[in-house]
Amino acid sequence: MREVFGRWRTHPGWVVVALGVSPILLHLPATLLEVALGGQPARWFYPPDQPELVAGLVMFSLGEEFGWRGFAYPRLVQRHGPVVGSVLLGSVWGLWHLGMMFTADKGAPGFWEVPYACLTLALSSVVWAWFLERSNRSLAVAICLHAGAHLDKVSRAPESEVRLRVLRFSVLLVVAGLAAYSLSHQRDRKQAAQGQ
Repeated sequence: MREVFGRWRTHPGWVVVALGVSPILLHLPATLLEVALGGQPARWFYPPDQPELVAGLVMFSLGEEFGWRGFAYPRLVQRHGPVVGSVLLGSVWGLWHLGMMFTADKGAPGFWEVPYACLTLALSSVVWAWFLERSNRSLAVAICLHAGAHLDKVSRAPESEVRLRVLRFSVLLVVAGLAAYSLSHQRDRKQAAQGQ
C-alpha cells in the first residue's frame, strides 16, 4: 500500500493541467469544430450543477483512482506496457460503469451506449496514461484527471447532438492515438537505454 499512497509528488503544473484535460484538450476542440460546421451546441460546458454531481466529482475521483491508477495501472503497465495496460484498464473501467447506465430514471441504455462508453473510457485511459507517465505517476494527477472529467460531464449533453458526439469521439481518438504513439516510443527509448 505504501507504493499507492507514496506517489503524490509532481510539479504543481501537472495537477492544474490535469484538471483541464477533459474540458479543454478534448471537449473544447470538438465544440469549436461543431460551431465551425454551423452547429449550435445546447451548452459549451457541463459543470456539476446538483449536489449529487458535486459529490460524485469528489467521491468518484478520490475513490476510484486509488484503485485504477494507484493499484492496477502500475501492475498492468509492468506486465503489458503502457498502451496495452491502459487499454485493458480502461476497458475494465468501462465495464465498472455499467451499473450507472441502468438506472430507474433512465431505464436501460440504448444499443450503442454501452460499447460507446466502454470504448470512450478505454481511449481516455490511454490519454490519462500519457499524463501519468509525464508526471511521475502522481496519484494527485490521476485524481485531477478524473475530477476534470466530472467538471465537464459531456455525457449529460442532449442525445440529439449526434454530430457533436461524433466530433468529441473523433478528437478523443486522435489524442489517444498520439498519446499511444508517444508512450510506445518512450518505452522503446527506455528499453534501448537499458540495453546499452
